[in-house]
Amino acid sequence: MLSTLLEFRLPPALAAASRLRKLRKGEAAFRAGQAVEQIFYVQQGEIRASRHQLDGNKAVMLRARRGEFFALASLFMPRYPCDAEAAEASCVLALPKDCFHEALAQDSAFALAVMQATAMAMKSQCTKVERLHLKRAGDRVLHYLACEQRNGKVELHMPLLCWADELGLQPETLYRVLAELEEQGLILREGRCITLRENTAALCCAG
Repeated sequence: MLSTLLEFRLPPALAAASRLRKLRKGEAAFRAGQAVEQIFYVQQGEIRASRHQLDGNKAVMLRARRGEFFALASLFMPRYPCDAEAAEASCVLALPKDCFHEALAQDSAFALAVMQATAMAMKSQCTKVERLHLKRAGDRVLHYLACEQRNGKVELHMPLLCWADELGLQPETLYRVLAELEEQGLILREGRCITLRENTAALCCAG
């Protein structure tokens, strides 16, 4: 995860104009069609962007967790294209769009950090698309673990129901796959911590 804003100070004018918002689980940061007035930075929790599909279902288009910007794609749009809701109790920094534009133009260090954040988000999105094109459920799970692991471990910061949605799987399918992988000795589960065994350490993801 990228923690860009945590590593340097906001430009003074932008910092002065920003405000902290605390969102309850399910509370909206904004709705599709609203005028774009703010860009967000997640300090705690998770924010999801979703769209309603023709079949009535809701598709999650983007997730942002601690240390990530949210709604950067709307920076040059007049209106938000998605609904944005807190997936859990969250704390976000709301950055006024106009001040954000000015900061990008006047502060090269801030502009570079935003470019880095955008590049990381694009890379993450490409990895997700690659994962969802894998047909086997087990391959999707291993792909995720290989991409997200740090020193062979993955600490899940979401319930299994949310992880199943992230992987494009039914919850019961994810439960079954995890049990099979553990039985095969490929992973070790301890609560929300999953350790990749040595025989899966060579797994890697493209992107």
